Amino acid sequence: MGFGSAVPTASQGSGGAVQVLNSSGVVSPTGNVSPDYLLESTSPLGISATYTGAWLDTSTLGYARVFALAAADQTGTMYIDFSEDKTNISISVSAAIGVPATPLVAGYFADEADIETVLLGRYVRVRVVNGATAQTKFVCMKRFSMA
Repeated sequence: MGFGSAVPTASQGSGGAVQVLNSSGVVSPTGNVSPDYLLESTSPLGISATYTGAWLDTSTLGYARVFALAAADQTGTMYIDFSEDKTNISISVSAAIGVPATPLVAGYFADEADIETVLLGRYVRVRVVNGATAQTKFVCMKRFSMA
């Protein structure tokens, strides 16, 4: 599965807040599910490099589950980390970004990792560790839901 232009993009809003935008404007959580994946990063990772997202305090969200997705043109591992203090990881859930099965076509990614889990700690972040080959394409996103 690949992602093209439908992926939301982040921009700097007034007051320094990051807003996530799609083709229809600012995306904000409504109802029981955040409407779109929120962009974490699109910067390709070097050999054995790690992307580490910022800790997010889930106690202020009102959601029960987190979903994360990482797509790349090289192998690696995606993690959702949980912590009670933003210093020590209490639990991590992981998924492999597999060997690309097909070549990249028109901006699409060859393989991806998906994780869906209940919130297992007060703080959550997404982390991706790249494999032995530098990436040329990469995207990492997350979203939240009530159920």
